[in-house]
Amino acid sequence: MQRTFRNAQRYDQAAFWLMEAVIPVAEELVADLKALEPAVKHLTRERQVLHRLPTTEGLLKRACEQNNGRLTVEVKATGGMVPRLGLAGSGGTSNFTTVVVGQLRGQEFVRGTKGWRQRWEQLHKCAASLIYSDPAVVCTWTRKEVMDLSRQAERLIREVPKFWADLKNAADFLSQENAQEIHRWSQHPDMPHRLWVRVDSGRALGLHANGEPFVKINLRCPPMPALSGKWEQLRDMTKVAA
Repeated sequence: MQRTFRNAQRYDQAAFWLMEAVIPVAEELVADLKALEPAVKHLTRERQVLHRLPTTEGLLKRACEQNNGRLTVEVKATGGMVPRLGLAGSGGTSNFTTVVVGQLRGQEFVRGTKGWRQRWEQLHKCAASLIYSDPAVVCTWTRKEVMDLSRQAERLIREVPKFWADLKNAADFLSQENAQEIHRWSQHPDMPHRLWVRVDSGRALGLHANGEPFVKINLRCPPMPALSGKWEQLRDMTKVAA
């Protein structure tokens, strides 16, 4: 009897939450996601361009995954031996020291393994499924339909801000500052890789490594609009539908 009562209570709470909080603002949620589409398309396209340069992509990816975005070179030390770097507990010495040449911002762009386009399409489809002309139609649904939709809405409200943050992080990579950092890194006399970089008036980043074609990454990413306050308001109410 207690379980039956709790299930009925959760159903009532979920139905009320959907009718009063979620469905009335569903069109605004869809509009927020729709506004991100230009940036999604641009980042996906430019990420595919970088993928055609496996050597260059590997260098940048390692800088992000192993060095937190730091672009480094090993410089031969002067004046004798120096403590070995990067081998904690080894207690050895080395005649090379690590020098940080630059710092990459927007590391999510280089990692780029989550499929921004696919994630956007899934989230947009989920948000669109919440749009109904009459919120009262929820009253005609079965308990399973109401609970499934409330869980779907809760996942959407949780995942969209995370997606926006990842997308914003990736968009930050396409900047004049990053292009200059990569260019300075490639020009360092101790750079061990043959990497050619050209910055075209802040609009494009040209890249070319030994044996790879020359490509240009378009730095002019469309604006990343902020999410409306509806997401935060709904997030604070998701416990109602839990």
